[in-house]
Amino acid sequence: MKWLPWLIFAVFGFFLVGNNFSAKLGMIDDHEIAMFLGGDGKINLTEIPEVIMSTEIGQWGSYLRYRPSYYTLRVIESALWRDNASLWYVSRYLMLVVSLWLGWKIVSTYFPKIVSYLFVFYILTMPFWPDLLTRLGPSEIYAIPASLLFVYGLIKNKLWMVSLGYAVCVGAKENFLILFPILIGWAGYKVYSKKLTRRELIATIVLTLYTLFIAGAILVATSRAGIDIYGTKISYRYRITKLLWDIPKITQNRNLFLAAILMVVAGIFSAWYCFKQGYKKMIHGSIFRHVVLILVLVIVIASQYIFYINLLPSNMRYDFPALLLFPIIDLIALRTIVVFFAKHKYGKVIKISIYAAIVVCCSFYVFHNGYRMIQAQSEKNAVNTQKFETGLLRSKRLIGKNREVTIIFVSKSYADFEPIVSVERFLTAGGVTNEFRLYYNPAKTTSDPMELDDRLKQVMKGNLGTDHIFDRFSAYKLDDKPCYSITFGEALPLPQCSAIAQF
Repeated sequence: MKWLPWLIFAVFGFFLVGNNFSAKLGMIDDHEIAMFLGGDGKINLTEIPEVIMSTEIGQWGSYLRYRPSYYTLRVIESALWRDNASLWYVSRYLMLVVSLWLGWKIVSTYFPKIVSYLFVFYILTMPFWPDLLTRLGPSEIYAIPASLLFVYGLIKNKLWMVSLGYAVCVGAKENFLILFPILIGWAGYKVYSKKLTRRELIATIVLTLYTLFIAGAILVATSRAGIDIYGTKISYRYRITKLLWDIPKITQNRNLFLAAILMVVAGIFSAWYCFKQGYKKMIHGSIFRHVVLILVLVIVIASQYIFYINLLPSNMRYDFPALLLFPIIDLIALRTIVVFFAKHKYGKVIKISIYAAIVVCCSFYVFHNGYRMIQAQSEKNAVNTQKFETGLLRSKRLIGKNREVTIIFVSKSYADFEPIVSVERFLTAGGVTNEFRLYYNPAKTTSDPMELDDRLKQVMKGNLGTDHIFDRFSAYKLDDKPCYSITFGEALPLPQCSAIAQF
């Protein structure tokens, strides 16, 4: 019954995010879709390369991040789905179903199917999923199935899975560059065991060049700016020192004591086995592979804490993949016990007991935590995006009656930066050609690490910068021209303008 897992995960996926099917394009991230589509609302096949190169892909070394696979896939999706929100959310649903199936296949390679199902169900109770699964924009939505495909490819020795999964992951977000040492380790082991094929060698070289190309773009940009994309100073010495200082707290918070003890026990057993049987037999043993795998996952987790400066958990999409790897380490540690006692006279009893304990623990978390957070967030997403679309349609209808009226965007917080960009792009894509101006009146104490406050002040003065985001805006001034005001956040409409929308 090969179709049964697909059916189970299709129903489970719909149970989680079914509310998304009534959602519309949203204010955050989705404005890029409107920008890609332009005034005619479509991207022809011949236009795809040009649109792709208009993103950060065509600006090597200029942006603080460089995501070639993310924007390539996003532009292709824009060409396919256009502004049909239903098609966008269906594609995300299908990615979720594929991801669930891949996760189940990976776990069921080493555990019984019922344990694998329950572990997947348990994983989805973690608090970072609502932010990740209920939006169209996060790059992690591509990285989730890609990372699972990469891992499954390593397990099954499928080069196309390894290559495709790696290329998408590394090009989706910079924190997945940590997969590069894993790729090199995989190729190195192949060389050591004299099993590296010509195709695998070529693929490794190509993926290495691809990785260096991405890393180079980020290093050039961040070295010029001195900060990362989140406005944090680049100081790896500080980040590593902080991680080492916080290890006891992280170990306690993430319940890693069991895994740590099991790693030590497995390490001692591996050393003893090496002494008794010899080095070559030891490195080919299951215990040694389990220890190495746990160490690799610990390094991956450490890299994420360094990348986000120990701000995990955030209960947002940034927790992926770090927080997901903690229960996986526990699972591997338990598998280590099963392998350790495999030939013991009580080995079967121990194995059954461990599997039963996993089933009980996963069932407890599933019933205790449930999935209300994901469902509530997807419902909230549907409501918010419908409200946003209603505001946009009303604005376009009123503006369409008077092409001469000036549109003034009113804000009092730098947090409105992306909403302002979003509304401008949606209106522009909707055929609005009126003059845009920005009235920005923040609190005197306003400051932010990404300097968005200063950028909005400059836009108000007519200094638009070099990235062309605000090219539609003119300098703010008071004149006798009729005007409409669109307000953001807690800002109040301008007295001299008719208020048409608030976002």
